[in-house]
Amino acid sequence: MDFICGGQWQEFRASIRRFVNTFQQAHCELVVFFSGGIEEDMRAEWARKKSQNRDTVNMVMQGLRQRGYAPDRKHFLPNETHPQVFRQVLLNCHVTVISTPYSALIPR
Repeated sequence: MDFICGGQWQEFRASIRRFVNTFQQAHCELVVFFSGGIEEDMRAEWARKKSQNRDTVNMVMQGLRQRGYAPDRKHFLPNETHPQVFRQVLLNCHVTVISTPYSALIPR
């Protein structure tokens, strides 16, 4: 059931540490910016995407119950907590992390 739990946590952390170490060995300070909240005009799109994700998760779970094996990769959804986990791993690696007060997405 590893595919449901979000993958290999230790490998994820090790990859980030290697990435950060590359910059640190070159004596470069790494600064990472994270997008802030969802702005008013983007909320409808955000809600639509969340609804689509919920439908995909329901389809995957139904398939698991019926077939008993992992879904196709095309149905993969990143874990909703990845930004927070990524941020925490960066902080643990002594990387400067800045969160913007607003969404960094530019409406198209």
